[in-house]
Amino acid sequence: MFLVRGDGLKEELINFLREEEMDGYMIYADSATDSDLYYLTRFLAHDPFLYLHTLEREMVLVSTLEARRAEREASVDEIVTTERYGMRELLKSGVSRAEAYVEVVRGLLQDAFNGESGVRIAVPQNFEVYLADRLREDREIIPRISPLRAMRARKKRDEIALIIDAERRAEEALGLAEERLKEAEVRGSRLYLKGEVLTSERLRGIIDMSLLSNGYETEATIVACGTQSAEPHNIGSGPLESDKPIVIDIFPRHKTNRYHADLTRTFVLGTPEPELIEMHSAVLDAQEKAIEAIQPGVTGSEVHEIVTRVLESHGYESGDEGFIHSTGHGVGLEIHEPPSLSEGGEVLEVGNVVTVEPGLYYQKIGGVRVEDLILVTEKGSKNLTTYHKELRIEERV
Repeated sequence: MFLVRGDGLKEELINFLREEEMDGYMIYADSATDSDLYYLTRFLAHDPFLYLHTLEREMVLVSTLEARRAEREASVDEIVTTERYGMRELLKSGVSRAEAYVEVVRGLLQDAFNGESGVRIAVPQNFEVYLADRLREDREIIPRISPLRAMRARKKRDEIALIIDAERRAEEALGLAEERLKEAEVRGSRLYLKGEVLTSERLRGIIDMSLLSNGYETEATIVACGTQSAEPHNIGSGPLESDKPIVIDIFPRHKTNRYHADLTRTFVLGTPEPELIEMHSAVLDAQEKAIEAIQPGVTGSEVHEIVTRVLESHGYESGDEGFIHSTGHGVGLEIHEPPSLSEGGEVLEVGNVVTVEPGLYYQKIGGVRVEDLILVTEKGSKNLTTYHKELRIEERV
């Protein structure tokens, strides 16, 4: 499924330019790593290209190599090639590639603004310094905090559908992991699957292969057991054990449409320690209260404060251990994007998709984290996650 960008985004960007008294907005990056650029163009490219939005139109500047694909896929008014401004001839004459590109962009800007002087162009904070400095010889190039991040936070219907699909594929992979845990044989304290030690690496491979078969990729799926689970971003390594917490955190991204999901569950194969059961119960209570509080107009900081208070009411104070991270974050083209459910978190709006993932972490016990994806709706919120939240799973005899 590919997204078709509506006119609303163009109107919002034009409003930004007018409010900031700018004549254009320009990005130079590759859209495979720059989410703003992909969001604006819906053109996925691993090589850098230039995007320019004026008050009248928008365009991308690409090499001849990418021109035909850009014409099919890019959601912009105009496709311009570097050859129009003599890129090849400049290179043949001995001009360096960097300087040749500067001259090409100068030509594009001259045409885009009809040769006007005093043009003011906004660029994101990560805009290439060399290109910006060379272009400043002719016009103002002014860094601005990206206006796109706030726009991207308000998901449209087709974006929500893509996120839900990603969450379903994450649930499918988690279900496969849970089945393998149930199939495991306990020898001593270690888990064995089909006669071989079941490790974090092996279970992570099972999860990642499931996602890959559905068109999704992952960078660092977490399968952390025992004391490793007390470190929220420890991806886990080595043998998995019975009676110990196993935190599984899956955050896939579709290889083509680029949308993420995020899902975490904590399992124990066997008998959890009483302290772990209490921790899990407190985390579920905090998560439930947080989800109930989510609605338009509530701030992320208020939701975070609710989680903190609920966990404190269960006897878990925040500090070096306990609840040591934020309650959640936005999810979309990036795995961490606005709004934040944390201290200083923004006001929630209709269309936000956020994680709610309270956790408790103690080195002597391990960690517990449970994470769902929540959509902010006009009437409150909707949980996009369907996977069960049972802590204990039993070995299949």
